[in-house]
This record gives sequence, C-alpha cells and structure tokens, in this order.
Amino acid sequence: MMLRRRKSEVRGELPPVIVQDLKLEFTGPQRTQYDELWTNRYETVSAGSGDAAIVLLAKITRLKIICNFNSDSGASIKLAALREICVGAGPDARILVFS
Repeated sequence: MMLRRRKSEVRGELPPVIVQDLKLEFTGPQRTQYDELWTNRYETVSAGSGDAAIVLLAKITRLKIICNFNSDSGASIKLAALREICVGAGPDARILVFS
C-alpha cells in the first residue's frame, strides 16, 4: 500500500521549497584526481576484463565519488559550499540537500 499526501495536507507551517543549483569548480587535488580518471577512461574500458558497460559504470561511480570527496587529500568543494550555506542559513535552519 502506498500513501501519498500533499504538503498542505501534512503540515501548514512548512516553508516553500527552494531549488538552488550551484555550479562548483574543483580545486587542487580534487581536480587533478578527477582529470586523471577522466583522461584514462578509454584505456580502462578497453583493457578491462568482462563487460565494458559494467567497467564504464564503475568508472562513472568513481568519478561521482571524487566529485563528493577526494580521499587522498580530504578536499571537498561540495562540503565547503554546504558549510557556507549552513552558516548563512543560521543555527535554527532546517536544510535538506540532494547531491
């Protein structure tokens, strides 16, 4: 059974939805790691054993992980931007983030 309700039926005090897309540029080590992985994508797919689609999907997943956080350096442009948003919103703000 699936129950669907509208925001107006659940809570009247909820604020309106704000959609905000931010374009972020990588910095330093995060950019380097992403570029290295992106540059070697063809070699990885052609040299990979098994299904090329699976190898490519694994490569895309790794690129997405690098976008979120560089494990080698600890750099994360997304985390830095999120911290700025949270500080700007104030201590009592409720924020829901989709990345």
